[in-house]
Amino acid sequence: MIKTILSFLVTVKEKIDKINPLLLAMTLFLIFLLLPLATYNHTTAGGDMAEYLNNPLRVINGDLPYRDFWLLFSPGEVFLPALIYKIFGLNINILLIFSVVITAFVGLF
Repeated sequence: MIKTILSFLVTVKEKIDKINPLLLAMTLFLIFLLLPLATYNHTTAGGDMAEYLNNPLRVINGDLPYRDFWLLFSPGEVFLPALIYKIFGLNINILLIFSVVITAFVGLF
């Protein structure tokens, strides 16, 4: 029985080794992108959604982002959405779609 299981595992490993890595990477990227893209506008951000709007708008208007002891956002969480708003306009959906694309790249890598 153990010999049968080992031969099966060897067969599976040989099949996996024959898979083209580029095809596998593109398939994973599409899975990581298309499934969340179907629900991009249903976020779990909750109270943080105001931060996606307020801090980048402060930067666009020339102010500094809101800072206090408990709000420790990195600069990328404020200035990158501001850049996206500057390029594509003030639409939160663009930012949520961009977040899905970044998540797909993180999942791929």
